[in-house]
Amino acid sequence: LDPERAAKLAGRAMASPALSHDPMTGGESMIMVGAALQAAERLEESEDLFRRALDVSRSNGSALGVVAAACMRSASRYRRGRLKGAAADVETVVELAGHVNGAEALAGAVVAVALACALERGAPDDELEALLAYSETAMDPDLVVTGQVLIWRGAVLEALGRHEEALTSLLQCD
Repeated sequence: LDPERAAKLAGRAMASPALSHDPMTGGESMIMVGAALQAAERLEESEDLFRRALDVSRSNGSALGVVAAACMRSASRYRRGRLKGAAADVETVVELAGHVNGAEALAGAVVAVALACALERGAPDDELEALLAYSETAMDPDLVVTGQVLIWRGAVLEALGRHEEALTSLLQCD
């Protein structure tokens, strides 16, 4: 499926009253719609979709919903160049993940965005090192985003002058 077709289908899904903005009831469907918009570079629309999901989750008192929506929105915000917003979403996910059953995998999913934001804003080496250490423990090899985590780990390791480790990380992406 090409990205434009995916975006067209995502638009139809968003117009449907059957699409729930609650990550707990509309979960996979809503997330797939947002991911399709991200793939088609319709980042403002995907960010707005996940903002609505955050609003619904907060009003429902669903901490897991907040984690899921913030996780997905962080990628849209990062790709739009909104580093502070993306980093705030990452912080929300990481803070809640330790206290919300089932959110651990989502903490791993935002590691790529955390690494990318830190590198792009010129974070000090000690912060980069802490993120690298966190990424080792939070990364779930079963998640699709693991490839992105490995790519950004490689970029951070390269920036720190750890060239062999950077190459190893990049080669793990296959």
